[in-house]
Amino acid sequence: MKKVIFSAILLLTIGISLTSCRDAKDKAEDAMEKTNKAIKEVEEDLNNVGEEVKNAADEALEEAKEIGDDMKKAGTEAWGKAGATMDSVKDAAKKLGTDVEKATQTAVDQTREAAKKVEEEIEE
Repeated sequence: MKKVIFSAILLLTIGISLTSCRDAKDKAEDAMEKTNKAIKEVEEDLNNVGEEVKNAADEALEEAKEIGDDMKKAGTEAWGKAGATMDSVKDAAKKLGTDVEKATQTAVDQTREAAKKVEEEIEE
């Protein structure tokens, strides 16, 4: 009788043990599937983030190139305007020099005429 009871207990324990192992196996497989799914989602998210970062970097590079082109254009325009301003200043200085020369010559001529008149009046 002891053997029968002992055998029954042993069979019951083995049955519970197998059922418990089967449940653990099922839960482990379910957990692995969920983990794999989560890993794939993370991988997709990382790929999306990488693509977004690449696109943002490409846009920033393009904008930097445009800014560089704008700066180059502005510098070229400023240089051209500076050259034109210098030419204008040179022309104005030449004109001023010519005007001063004419005014000086006129003053000299008028002084000579006045001196001549004074001399003529003294001689008379």
